[in-house]
Amino acid sequence: VHKIFDPLGFTCPVTLGPKVLLQECWKLKVSWDTELPASISKKFER
Repeated sequence: VHKIFDPLGFTCPVTLGPKVLLQECWKLKVSWDTELPASISKKFER
Protein backbone atom coordinates (compact mmCIF):
# COMPACT_ATOMS: atom_id res chain seq x y z
CA VAL A 1 0.00 0.00 0.00
CA HIS A 2 1.48 3.31 -1.08
CA LYS A 3 1.80 6.21 1.27
CA ILE A 4 -0.87 8.87 0.95
CA PHE A 5 -0.16 12.50 1.75
CA ASP A 6 -2.53 13.15 4.63
CA PRO A 7 -0.94 15.34 7.30
CA LEU A 8 -4.12 15.56 9.40
CA GLY A 9 -4.91 11.83 9.30
CA PHE A 10 -8.35 12.01 7.68
CA THR A 11 -7.80 8.90 5.54
CA CYS A 12 -6.34 6.77 8.33
CA PRO A 13 -9.60 4.87 9.07
CA VAL A 14 -9.87 3.94 5.37
CA THR A 15 -6.25 2.97 4.75
CA LEU A 16 -5.49 1.17 8.01
CA GLY A 17 -7.57 -1.95 7.22
CA PRO A 18 -5.81 -2.86 3.96
CA LYS A 19 -2.41 -2.24 5.53
CA VAL A 20 -3.19 -4.65 8.39
CA LEU A 21 -4.43 -7.34 5.96
CA LEU A 22 -1.31 -6.96 3.84
CA GLN A 23 0.87 -7.28 6.94
CA GLU A 24 -0.95 -10.48 7.97
CA CYS A 25 -0.29 -11.94 4.51
CA TRP A 26 3.40 -11.10 4.85
CA LYS A 27 3.56 -12.77 8.27
CA LEU A 28 2.00 -15.94 6.85
CA LYS A 29 4.36 -15.75 3.84
CA VAL A 30 1.50 -16.09 1.38
CA SER A 31 2.88 -16.12 -2.15
CA TRP A 32 1.37 -14.04 -4.91
CA ASP A 33 -0.27 -16.97 -6.73
CA THR A 34 -1.76 -18.86 -3.79
CA GLU A 35 -5.27 -18.45 -2.50
CA LEU A 36 -5.69 -16.51 0.74
CA PRO A 37 -6.40 -18.46 3.92
CA ALA A 38 -10.04 -18.45 5.02
CA SER A 39 -9.39 -16.20 8.02
CA ILE A 40 -7.88 -13.44 5.87
CA SER A 41 -10.39 -13.75 3.04
CA LYS A 42 -13.26 -13.31 5.51
CA LYS A 43 -11.65 -10.14 6.84
CA PHE A 44 -11.11 -8.93 3.27
CA GLU A 45 -14.78 -9.42 2.37
CA ARG A 46 -15.93 -7.18 5.23
